[in-house]
Amino acid sequence: MKKIFSKSIVIQFVIPAILSILITASVTGFMSFRAADHAVKQKLKLSDLLKIVELKAEKIDSRLRRAKESSIFLAGDPGLIEWFKSGEKDQRLGNLVKDKITFLTDEFDYSTVSAVNAKTYHYWVKDRKLLNTVSPDEPHDGWFFRFIKSGQKVEFNIDYNKELNSTFVFTNALIGTTDEPLGAAGV
Repeated sequence: MKKIFSKSIVIQFVIPAILSILITASVTGFMSFRAADHAVKQKLKLSDLLKIVELKAEKIDSRLRRAKESSIFLAGDPGLIEWFKSGEKDQRLGNLVKDKITFLTDEFDYSTVSAVNAKTYHYWVKDRKLLNTVSPDEPHDGWFFRFIKSGQKVEFNIDYNKELNSTFVFTNALIGTTDEPLGAAGV
């Protein structure tokens, strides 16, 4: 009888108590996990992602500012201005300008640096390379002719370059004056 009584105590109290403890621990653990998961996601959404986005935006803004400065610097280069005014006849000046384009491209890690002459329509890039001769009849060259006529000193332009086979954000600076544009310097 003691065995039956002791089995019934185990069945009546101990097993339900163990099951109750296991269920309570599981529910509490699951609820704690959900609360911690929610708190971490909220922190990530509210502060960490915002900081990441701010840092990326700052990096992009800094890169665009630097590209603008480099474009203006190249557009104001006396050698480039004289070379473009002469119709690219002075070979010594031309080599200096083309070397400066290569230097800016390599030194500042730009995808491309260019100078386009409004007289000859020559499109110069690094390594003293004549990439193209732009044409008002070519749709891909429309950016140059729009910019020259726009009266702006600097513009940002997203454009596909078929010769380079890629899309870039270009920062173009006017070479010369708005009344007498000589070309565009771009980064």
